[in-house]
Amino acid sequence: MSESSILPVRGRAVRPSGRHRRPVPSHLPPEAPALVLATLGDGSGVAAELAALIRGDNPQIEVHLVGLGEDGKELVAALEDAGGKRPQDGTAAVVVPLLTCPPRPGRSSPPRCSPSC
Repeated sequence: MSESSILPVRGRAVRPSGRHRRPVPSHLPPEAPALVLATLGDGSGVAAELAALIRGDNPQIEVHLVGLGEDGKELVAALEDAGGKRPQDGTAAVVVPLLTCPPRPGRSSPPRCSPSC
């Protein structure tokens, strides 16, 4: 056999190692919904640290951290703010409730957290 009749050998694609093999998208479309993290209390402590991590790892995501008081005015204000920046027919925000307290042993219902727990 001559060298010209040998087919080229196809190498394997190199896959990046690690848990996340695909890169995070560098941008989101302008109509992408905001992320609203709703927590009991004033929105400090673990919830604030979590929001800071999300903002640092995903700067293209608009993150609102709101503390739910007795009347929920802060949540309403965050949703109105997010809705004003999005198209009328799109989703304004995705609300994720955060419970940052440890579960109580022996209870089947979700824990009732207070800012001091």
